[in-house]
Amino acid sequence: MGKAKKATPPAGPSPRYRFFCWAVAFLALAQLVVGLDYVTIWPGAEAQFIWDSQTKTSGFSPLLDIMGSIPIDSEYWLLAYRLPGLLFYLLGLWLFYRWGQALFGQRAVEVSLLVAAATLLLPVLAKNGALDSWRFGWEIACWTALLRFIKTPERKWLIAVAVTGSIAALLGQWATVVMLLIWQVSYYRILTPNNEPLKRQLAKPFVLILVVFALSLVLGLVFGGGISHRDFMTFDFVQLGQWKFFFYSLLGLAPFIGFTLAALRDLIYKLRRGEELAVLIGIGLVGSLLTLSLVFPFLLIFLTAKQLELYFKAKNYPWENWVKTAQVLHLILVFLGVVLSLLGGFIQFQADGFRAVLGCSAAYWMFSLVGVIGLYGVRRDYVLGGMTLAGLLALLFFWIQVYPFAHLQRNWPERMALEIQKQEPAPDAIFIPEEEVESLPLAPYLMRKELPVQVTDSIPDNAFEVRMAQPADTLLQPQIVIKGWPGMGGWTEWIVE
Repeated sequence: MGKAKKATPPAGPSPRYRFFCWAVAFLALAQLVVGLDYVTIWPGAEAQFIWDSQTKTSGFSPLLDIMGSIPIDSEYWLLAYRLPGLLFYLLGLWLFYRWGQALFGQRAVEVSLLVAAATLLLPVLAKNGALDSWRFGWEIACWTALLRFIKTPERKWLIAVAVTGSIAALLGQWATVVMLLIWQVSYYRILTPNNEPLKRQLAKPFVLILVVFALSLVLGLVFGGGISHRDFMTFDFVQLGQWKFFFYSLLGLAPFIGFTLAALRDLIYKLRRGEELAVLIGIGLVGSLLTLSLVFPFLLIFLTAKQLELYFKAKNYPWENWVKTAQVLHLILVFLGVVLSLLGGFIQFQADGFRAVLGCSAAYWMFSLVGVIGLYGVRRDYVLGGMTLAGLLALLFFWIQVYPFAHLQRNWPERMALEIQKQEPAPDAIFIPEEEVESLPLAPYLMRKELPVQVTDSIPDNAFEVRMAQPADTLLQPQIVIKGWPGMGGWTEWIVE
């Protein structure tokens, strides 16, 4: 008999693929860091978080106490507010990579991180000082640890779920607690009927999480009432904006939209067949969508990455037409959007603005075209490389080339604070209407210049008030008029009277 042949080990990732992964990691980190120290405060959750941390006078909130210790007049004050959320975001992705490989496979986890680097939603929110990215990092780590605990109910995974879930609950409060309860109840009802050991173990980490959260509520009552974190989140689950959140999540995956739509169709198909992984992910999606957690767009990213792999591995991939049709339509719509963006950039910022928008939009469209060519030429490297670089480079070029022009309009709080500082005599108090969310970013900039500021709806007559201009103000002659963008577009005037 001949000698038995040794099994040939599967070939590992090519050096070119490894270089691509490291290059994407470097560019993604650069995109996340650039502008953290100077991008004007975003209205809404970030502005509220900074203002409350600097002015908190009552209530139990260790988070606001810690963040309030940041000197408002320091050079890198904005970086100090935004860096923790970014670090938690990266920590969550790293733990997903470390813990998720045993569940999903190394290649699936790696491709998920590549897609996450190119998405247009998560990296932008990770640069924002709101608490969405703070809780996301711990929530995605908790979900991954929970799946490991379901597979192997060992003490180390029980501790991992309890620790990550407790920190997430302290940050996200009721939003996170509701999501974790949805996960626990759903997994318990579906997975434990035929698994007695899991039935005895599954509730334990959630009991620990609830005990920690209840203790925080008790301490809040003892020390004068807790402070809700709802106002510090871009997506507040009490407002129940699930459809809008779902749309934003899909829009964030625009470079891979064909694979995302195919992933949703494939998930429905597999849920009907009762496949375990589809059930686990489906419950994760439902819980995170109802509570507006960033875990939802990340799970869409994971499903998208799985479809991208299946497209080239499966012999008879069933959703090929879905992918190709959506990606071609995306390419056509992007081309029309590029033309309109170039016109807008030229009208708003003349030749320099035109060139800045051209670099950003052309990179997105050209690499999207490379991805579509890869679909029809069955080239995985073209598809993965083209679509990843489309989103990643577009974001990087936006922050480096386009945003400096937008900053000239978005920096209205700095210009307003400078004009108020020039007033003679100096005002005794500056009032900002509490109901005007778009005006709140001004308050921290006034504090930096040591100008007395109050955010309230009880504004005395003849007070020094900064507010957004109304059509009825056309006959007034305000002391100061500043034009700017509260967000990324749309002119608004702020007046002082």
